[in-house]
Amino acid sequence: MDAIVIAAIAITFYIAWNIGANDSANAMGTAVGAGLLSFHQATLTIAIFVMLGAYLKGYKVMKTIGKGIVPPEYLTLKIAIIALLAAGVWVTIATIKG
Repeated sequence: MDAIVIAAIAITFYIAWNIGANDSANAMGTAVGAGLLSFHQATLTIAIFVMLGAYLKGYKVMKTIGKGIVPPEYLTLKIAIIALLAAGVWVTIATIKG
């Protein structure tokens, strides 16, 4: 497997973990804090609904980006990796700083 593909996969996992770490607390923090759900139940619930959302609505994001928001010459693997890494670092900083 090409090194750039491995980098893309690794950074994709990083940003997925990052967004989950940031946004899952917003969605489930109150339920866990109030004792309505255990941490394990909340994690499972978030995982199920995130996968459902990506599966059921992810194509709309691809269609939107493919319709001219981003010029086709910018839709390369290297640009995608840079964008994912920048977004991931930004979310990490925002999560740490609060």
